[in-house]
Amino acid sequence: MKGVILIFLAGCVLWGCQTQSAVTYDGHTSANSLDWEGYYKGTLPCADCEGIATVIRLDREQTYSIQTQYLGKSDQTYTSEGTFEWNEGGSIITLSGMENGPNQYQVGENRLFQLDKKGSRITGPLADKYILEKTSDIKNDPLTNVKWILKDLAGKYTDQSKHGIYIQFDADENRVSGFGGCNQFFGQYEQKEGNKLEFERLVRTQKLCWGLGDLEDRVFQMLEMTDNYTIEEGILTMKSMEMEVLLRWTAEE
Repeated sequence: MKGVILIFLAGCVLWGCQTQSAVTYDGHTSANSLDWEGYYKGTLPCADCEGIATVIRLDREQTYSIQTQYLGKSDQTYTSEGTFEWNEGGSIITLSGMENGPNQYQVGENRLFQLDKKGSRITGPLADKYILEKTSDIKNDPLTNVKWILKDLAGKYTDQSKHGIYIQFDADENRVSGFGGCNQFFGQYEQKEGNKLEFERLVRTQKLCWGLGDLEDRVFQMLEMTDNYTIEEGILTMKSMEMEVLLRWTAEE
C-alpha cells in the first residue's frame, strides 16, 4: 500500500495532479452562442470633445471596421479596418492595428463593452457610457447614404462635377446606382476587409448621347478596375489593385 502511495505522489511531482484545479466548462461562449455579427454604435466619453460617435462592424470572418467622429471638434469621420481575435474564453475580442487606442471589447447579448487598457470592464459613474448597442441602422457607414459627385478621373481630368456624374451606395442588399454622364446605371457592390471594394453586374440604360459617350465609357472602365477605396475629408477615392488612383468623388453638400 505504501508503494502505491509513493508512486501516486511521484506522479504528482512529475506531471502535476489536476484533481483540484480541473474546471468544468460546457463550451457555451459569446463566440459560439451569441448572434454577435453586425453593427454596434454609441457615443463614447471623450476627454476634450463632446463625445466620440463610434460604429463597429463585426463580420463572421473575424474582420472588423470601426468609424469614429469627434463630436463638437471635427466633422471628419475616421475609418479603420482589420481582423480581430477571441480570447481563450470566447468572450473578449481584440482588434488588430489599434494598439494606440481602445482595442478590447467584451461581447455581450447585443452589446459591446469597451474595456480598459488592462482588459477589465470599466467601472464608476461613467461605466454605462462605454457600451455600444447592436443596431440594424447602418447609416453611419460613410460610404452609404451619400450622393458622391465625380471630381476627377485618374487624378488628371479634373473639374468633372459640371457633368453631373454621380454614384450612390445603398447598404440594403448592397445596391449601387448613379448617372454616368449620359445613362443611368445600376448594380451591386461588395465591401471586404482592408477597404476592399468591388462592383458586380453593372448595367446602364442605352440612351445615345453626343459628346459624353467616351467619358462615360471611361468612368465605367475605372469602376470595373476598382479594387479598394479611402474616404478622407469628404473625398471618396477609388483605386486599382496597384493603388493607382482611378476616380475621385466629393460628397454632395
